[in-house]
Amino acid sequence: MVRVLARMLIAVFVALVVPGCGRVDMSAYPDSTDGLVKLMTDMAAAKENDRKFTSYTNALILPAHDAWFKKAFGDSYHAVNASDEYAQSLLVWTTPLKMFFEEVAQKGRTEIRAVRIADTADENANTYQRLTLMRMSSNKFAIPLYTAEFVKPGSESGSTLWSFAYVDGQFRFLGKIRSMVPERERTPLKELSLKDKLALQRDMAAPSEEGLGKKSGEPAALGPAAPEKPVSPPAANRRAPKPASPPPAPAPAPAPAPAKRGNCGCASGDLMCKMKCSNGS
Repeated sequence: MVRVLARMLIAVFVALVVPGCGRVDMSAYPDSTDGLVKLMTDMAAAKENDRKFTSYTNALILPAHDAWFKKAFGDSYHAVNASDEYAQSLLVWTTPLKMFFEEVAQKGRTEIRAVRIADTADENANTYQRLTLMRMSSNKFAIPLYTAEFVKPGSESGSTLWSFAYVDGQFRFLGKIRSMVPERERTPLKELSLKDKLALQRDMAAPSEEGLGKKSGEPAALGPAAPEKPVSPPAANRRAPKPASPPPAPAPAPAPAPAKRGNCGCASGDLMCKMKCSNGS
């Protein structure tokens, strides 16, 4: 009962909103990557004009989405779940899209690219897109999906907006269709394309610049590292040199040898001593 009421409210919302999209000439955007790039570029330029931007977002709504998802996925629970997910997104349709365009502008991601995905083996497809294409193919329904990429000029990674499809002669925004995967199994990794995953693996396998001891942008040194030279400690940490020891004092001169004495023990020049000696005194 709740689901039925929700669908009735969505039907009223679409009936009131979609007619206003005549203000945008969607035929100016052909079924090609260039056409989607032009559409995204014009929407980015209109983000400051609420009325004009809303005209674009209203034009992207998939009318009669219940019937379209049933046509795409057949009479299965995939069609029901995808339709319910789409109905929920319509309740807050314009706000998330406007926030997305404002965010990529703030981050400088002004270069817009687009990829067209028609095969489940396409490396540009993420898990949700591959499952969507696979289940449409099993129902003998074929329609390419598109992804818009917003990157900084010269960069390879950035933000993505998906999925778009060309329905009834113009681009429509289908959203992520995450209902292709059980809720407990939905992870951010499933939103990455195979190309993005391979790039991530290369980044993780690359040696760390810090581990190589090099500055960003400098090539890593090849071969064994050169031995490090001893580094003198800073002046503040050096110890003051010890003062030189004073030279040793000169050795004292040897005392003069005593004068030689005669038989009486008199010095050779002592006449008084010799006279006494000779007198027997």
